[in-house]
Amino acid sequence: FPTLVFSSGAAALANQLYHTGMLLLLQHKPRFMDRPHSQSPSGSTLWHVHRVCGIALSNDRWDYWDPSLVASLLVAAKTVTHESQHKAILDTLENVQRLTGWNIAYHVDQLALE
Repeated sequence: FPTLVFSSGAAALANQLYHTGMLLLLQHKPRFMDRPHSQSPSGSTLWHVHRVCGIALSNDRWDYWDPSLVASLLVAAKTVTHESQHKAILDTLENVQRLTGWNIAYHVDQLALE
């Protein structure tokens, strides 16, 4: 995943939610809609997944985390297929639990089973 660093929690939140929104829109795009003919990576679900995960994995401050960021990471995590990426996400979620004190063990366990 790319390393993405932001100067504030608000910037991390806004960017991660933007990429999550784009991911969801691209995943649920009606099949009769054509993709733009642009070579831009913004039309790729994988690119948005990597951005969501990169932002989350780079976020090591408790005050930059928000429940919507955890949900965003869980949405993106369902699309990764490589074992090392899956492990990195699980490690990040466990770190979030330690940093924030939030009980997200159920979600971590469910993701580990997938």
